Amino acid sequence: MVTYDGHMKALSSSLVSQVISGNSGQAAILQAYAATRAMKPQILLTGPSNSSVDEPAGRILKERFMDFDLHPYNPGILRLGVEASVDQGVLEVFAEFKAGALLGLTPEQWAECKASAERASHQAVSRFDVAADRVTRNRGRPRSEDKADLVNSAEAFMRAKVKLARLQLVRDYAHAPATQRAAAERERAADAAAATAATAGAAVPERSRQMEAFHAAPRELQEAVVKALLDEAEVVATTLGSCGRSELADLAREFTLAIVDEAGQVTKTALMQVLPLGVMRMLLIGDTKQLAPVVKSKAARAAGLEVSLLEHLEALGYPEVRLSVQYRSHADIVAYPSRLCYDGRLVTAPSVDERPVPAFAGHPSGLLAKAYSVFDIPSSHQAPRGKSLYNTGEARFIVEGLAASAAAAHSASGNAAPLEIMIISMYKPQVGVILRELDKLPAETRAAANVRVLTVDASQGKQADLVIIATTRTEATRAGGVGFLDSERRLLVALTRGRLAVWVVGRMATLGRDQLSSSSSSSSSSSSSSSSRRASQCIVLHCMRLSAT
Repeated sequence: MVTYDGHMKALSSSLVSQVISGNSGQAAILQAYAATRAMKPQILLTGPSNSSVDEPAGRILKERFMDFDLHPYNPGILRLGVEASVDQGVLEVFAEFKAGALLGLTPEQWAECKASAERASHQAVSRFDVAADRVTRNRGRPRSEDKADLVNSAEAFMRAKVKLARLQLVRDYAHAPATQRAAAERERAADAAAATAATAGAAVPERSRQMEAFHAAPRELQEAVVKALLDEAEVVATTLGSCGRSELADLAREFTLAIVDEAGQVTKTALMQVLPLGVMRMLLIGDTKQLAPVVKSKAARAAGLEVSLLEHLEALGYPEVRLSVQYRSHADIVAYPSRLCYDGRLVTAPSVDERPVPAFAGHPSGLLAKAYSVFDIPSSHQAPRGKSLYNTGEARFIVEGLAASAAAAHSASGNAAPLEIMIISMYKPQVGVILRELDKLPAETRAAANVRVLTVDASQGKQADLVIIATTRTEATRAGGVGFLDSERRLLVALTRGRLAVWVVGRMATLGRDQLSSSSSSSSSSSSSSSSRRASQCIVLHCMRLSAT
């Protein structure tokens, strides 16, 4: 949780001053806010990809912020981007959805929302005046609970005031006859879609009416509503590539702080997209041991652009904070990566062992009782697709085995929430092959398993109860390596996504023999690439050894 200490303390002091001066109600609140508005922070939450933005944004929605007396509340967060790329978990704060909810109001709904906001405003002023009276009777020496009541009631009043201002923006549009006809048509279409979906046993796409309402409105009104939402948002979440949007350039105030997640994947030039927004401070969060920026240009690589600013500052000895406590994975999962890549400094929080275990974990196979399990599929074969690879046999093995386990465990657990499963492929074409195999499963089996299929690059920053790593490759490269499995960074990402267990699937005759020969090779080699390969191959060997115990 987060609390805005500086702004809240200044607001509290200003509100107390207004009360002591004899002001009360709306006048005191508005004057205090006018005096402290410039101090109210606005955070830009950004990153190189949609997942690097949606993961922390989703956690903010779940964990929430704290108010002045440390009670949780939902902050004003707004997600800018493209609908198709935004995670389902944060669609509720997607700018066009929130704007569409306003633009799709019928006159009756508009009047109801207005009455609700007015009631909230009056109630907040009443609570403020009660707290102000206590401060006055205490001769201007407010107790901490009095200050908290002043701030929280003032904040509630301002939220109601903002809501009323937004409603005023769309008042004429909501009451226009053409708008009412369009709203009625959307309602009929939505009811028809719901009936069709119910007959077919399918889910109804959520929030489609908000999007339709947004796109049906005039462009000028769309922009005005989104701008109003942005001006009042405490947190604006968007990718680095979207930081140049005109809506951000026209904000009424500058960003107090930019938080860049997965900064180890961000090039120095990509970060420049933040600078025109007048950001006062920038916080880079990332892991230089994991995936680096993707730079395809040879000239750019020669110029050092594949080295992130985070890694560059780290090399220069710039002050940094190392987060050594991990809250995701079972201690046995991170033990070896910790020794290999982090000098053994990673510590597992006690809460990891205390969290409830999903019902799926009780499956008779006992596979989730192990940190690592290795599945050898010697009969599978890789096949080329362009410059990449896929392996149909591996995909079928993963899906058929996964489906059987998931369905059995889901049935045995009395339809408890399914285990979160992430299948990570080292090769992009294999993602498509696995998805097609999943599509062949019966609907009830698919429903029993909450499965995501991602490339290792797309999985960074994500997590799941069970991670299944599809290695795909069954033949060594001409140089004797194992392709992407030679990448310590990629293997580190894949192996540290799982909360309960990690399964490694592949042809061990290829992987295992290469691991053993590499791990016994001379440690005096000066080649950084061979050193990296030995390290990453040792991780896979470690999985094999743990699986056998």
